[in-house]
Amino acid sequence: MTTASLRNIFLKNAVANVIGGIGSALFNLLLPALVVRYLGKLEFSVWSLALQVLIYLQLFGFGLQTAMTKFIAHAHELNDLDDQRKTMKAGLVIVTGFVFVAMFAVTVLVIFYPLLFKNIPPELIGEFRICISLLGISAAWQLFALIPMGVFVGLHRNIIPVSGQLFVRMFSLLALWLVLKNGAGLLVLSLTMALSSALIVPINFLAIRRWASALITALGPMEKKRFGDLLKYCGNLAIWNIAMLLVNGLSIMIVGHFDFKNVAAYSLASTVIAIMIGLQQAIISPLLPAGAKLNAREETRHELPKLMISATRICIAGLILSVIGLYFFGVNFLQAWLGKGYSEDILKLLLILAIANMIRNIALPYSMLLLAINMQKQVRLTVFVEGVVTLLASITLGYQYGAFGVAYGALIGSLSGFFCNYMFNFSSTRLIVPDIFLFTLKSGVFLSLPVAAFILVF
Repeated sequence: MTTASLRNIFLKNAVANVIGGIGSALFNLLLPALVVRYLGKLEFSVWSLALQVLIYLQLFGFGLQTAMTKFIAHAHELNDLDDQRKTMKAGLVIVTGFVFVAMFAVTVLVIFYPLLFKNIPPELIGEFRICISLLGISAAWQLFALIPMGVFVGLHRNIIPVSGQLFVRMFSLLALWLVLKNGAGLLVLSLTMALSSALIVPINFLAIRRWASALITALGPMEKKRFGDLLKYCGNLAIWNIAMLLVNGLSIMIVGHFDFKNVAAYSLASTVIAIMIGLQQAIISPLLPAGAKLNAREETRHELPKLMISATRICIAGLILSVIGLYFFGVNFLQAWLGKGYSEDILKLLLILAIANMIRNIALPYSMLLLAINMQKQVRLTVFVEGVVTLLASITLGYQYGAFGVAYGALIGSLSGFFCNYMFNFSSTRLIVPDIFLFTLKSGVFLSLPVAAFILVF
């Protein structure tokens, strides 16, 4: 494959990723704005807590989509159709097991999750359990979509799964708007969300039949070695997934336990942060194939530090601009998005979480390049440490100060990750950060800290 054709593939997939990121951002922006206008604050808080189940159930994918992408892409480059079929067969067996485990987790959540929130009125507990059940079963079912999505990314056809996701999200918004307009409550809302989201599975498998049918014909028996290889790869990524759950996935639950009245405000602030993270990841994600290409040849590996500095510089510029934009125009944005009733409640929370997000995602290019050069194992411990610090700080401060304590817990966790990178990780990954001082100076990392301090103080 020529350099020009590789560049075209990377550009095409980068554009597809950005389109998908923008679509996800719009969905995450419009969904709460739609729901909050029709539900009361109490019901919206319960709905926000129920939606967290979707995040928890995603954990049971264990990085299978990434694993499928890696093995399918390798075989695709070798024009080895039989090897792709082996991956397809093993992936289907593995994901079936993951779905059964996720279904068991749904049962556990239905029984125990509501017990964490003592301030939910007793008359809403029954509805809350049904909402958890509906959304949880749908989320478990959606794990099947990891297989075709991973296949298409491995075949360098990102636009196919991106198109499917965009269609499902637009359809979901339309369906939710129709039922809310007709007076739907929590149960109908959850059922509509569950059914419309579940369409992602048949859509993606129909796409496999249409554009990659050779991979699902004559699959034959499962090869134990490929089964083991996929599971091993998923195991390595599972630690990252658990750490990310501790960092991003439990905060609303903690707020619901200690400060239920502020669940709605914290959930809305977290939605804005999720949009920012999604856009950042969409823009930076092409680093993974670009870094892998440079790492493939020894004569081009010396370019990796330059790529790291350039990508970090762009990332930091975007993060600083987004935080400054929220500081000066946050009120206007929130009023346009949600109306005047919510803006004052969430702006302070949003700024704290935005600073935490800025500090944490300074290392986003670093993380992408670690995956590209297969050195993610080097930082597993510190990633887990950041997750544990975030969880403990959020619980401790949440107990004392409610939602604001949880937000400051996220900030403390991001600082721990920042310092872990400088104290431990950079020195063990010299291939991409050979000179820590030079990297800090040229990338502009130091610019983010005074911006964070200014906004926190003033």
